[in-house]
Amino acid sequence: TNWTGTLTTIKLNEPRCRYIQYLGDRIYSAWDDANPSSMYYTNATPADWTNINQNTVVVWGDEAWVINWLNEYSQIVIAFKDQRTYAVNVATPSVDTIDTQTGWYSDRCTHSVNNWLVFFNERGIDTLTTRDWVSGASAISSKPLSDNVRELTKKIAEDYYNSSCAYFIKKLNNYYFSFDTNWDDRPDTTLVYNSLTGAWTQYMFPNVYDYGYYINSDKQRQFLFSSASGWQMYEYEYWFTDDGIVIDVNIIS
Repeated sequence: TNWTGTLTTIKLNEPRCRYIQYLGDRIYSAWDDANPSSMYYTNATPADWTNINQNTVVVWGDEAWVINWLNEYSQIVIAFKDQRTYAVNVATPSVDTIDTQTGWYSDRCTHSVNNWLVFFNERGIDTLTTRDWVSGASAISSKPLSDNVRELTKKIAEDYYNSSCAYFIKKLNNYYFSFDTNWDDRPDTTLVYNSLTGAWTQYMFPNVYDYGYYINSDKQRQFLFSSASGWQMYEYEYWFTDDGIVIDVNIIS
């Protein structure tokens, strides 16, 4: 708009949703103030956001707390709660419990790492993997990825689970996990998991609020993270030359 004339807005009668996922020509959403265990979805082909409130499925009432993230894995919609994880099929509709030891925390920690879905929960860092020769929700099970760093992740107080954040750089096979051990909502410790070697390494980044990337004018990705202590942005892995320094951090002025 050039701020002239009349600007018309239309208010739709939609649920207040925080988490959104797109899969198979449908849009899925969750976390409504009145119905925190409901998942809403559009009709298929094509997905139309204006009918998001026409279809709903309740993910096991209020058991195991409320839905705190939606994701897709192996063409299945995954609904996470604090204490349990579910596979949702809207065609039936049906909700099946996935073979996991617990639920999850912090949507900023979930990333696809090779053929796994890596996420953070009260056990530490787990993965969802697919079993051979089994179909549906029973084909997906979890296993711990962080046994050898469990003493570090145990330092995260429950009140600060959601401060954790993570990122996966595919070309380096590195999953970066930053978390708070000082109980001040500022992740002070970073663990890096290399999916090729299966090894964990600990680093001290500046307090990380969240990770992302920027595509520059040369069509190259610059990997960034924002500070939880101020307005500073940092670029990391900006000069990876296999010189013995796994992580380089550069302050962006």
